[in-house]
Amino acid sequence: MSRESDVTIFGATGFTGQRVVAEAVRSLPSNIRSAGKLQALAQQLEATARLQVLGGVNVHDAGSVAAMAQSTRLLLNCVGPFRHWGEGVVKACAEASTNYLDICGEPEFIERMELRYSAAAAVAGCLMASAAGFDSVPADMGVLFAARAFQPPAVPAAVEAVISVQAPKGTKIHYATWEAAVHGISSVAALHQLRREAMAVGVNKPPQLVGPRPKAAEGPAYDARVGRYTLPFPGQLSMLLLPSSHNAVVTCWLPFPMC
Repeated sequence: MSRESDVTIFGATGFTGQRVVAEAVRSLPSNIRSAGKLQALAQQLEATARLQVLGGVNVHDAGSVAAMAQSTRLLLNCVGPFRHWGEGVVKACAEASTNYLDICGEPEFIERMELRYSAAAAVAGCLMASAAGFDSVPADMGVLFAARAFQPPAVPAAVEAVISVQAPKGTKIHYATWEAAVHGISSVAALHQLRREAMAVGVNKPPQLVGPRPKAAEGPAYDARVGRYTLPFPGQLSMLLLPSSHNAVVTCWLPFPMC
């Protein structure tokens, strides 16, 4: 199938999408689908000659999403919360044999899409991966670095990742991120049921651990190694890092100041 572009960024005028576009301008030719504000964004980045602005794609219009997926080799989805707007894009990519990435950190969406579309993606021969952003990549690289410090056949039995976030006073969390977090917390029971369904059909099986399981993460607690109080990271990070960890137990911490 002929493709108009190598990379399409969907949601390019959003909070995160604008930053993705700015990085894309620095590193690769980009094809971005939307209307209106995108032309202004291209002008702001002084990249009107490099950004192809195409309009008419709407998550409520399955036909427009399908056309977008069919026109590109790789689609990077930046439109969230993904539990509301993401499945149609994943479905369109699986049907079009289009490689798919997103910046999602919502556990239920990630695991539900794996359950529903992994088989179709395998048949289509396309890559589909979530959490290509803050929720996974930095810690993922750290886990790989730790694992490679071992000489085969030795592997780490446990890896602890500490995520430190610094922001000036008054910094506000983006609304879509906040909305995704609220819905995620409210649907923990649905996530547990989803995992039971996935395990029953052989999807997302827990790894065979190579050593004793460490004590379960608790907090807040003071960690002398980092000189901070820490909390277990309240997200998908541990599950996402397991494929990189050589079946080690992965524990993720979020340090915070204690007054």
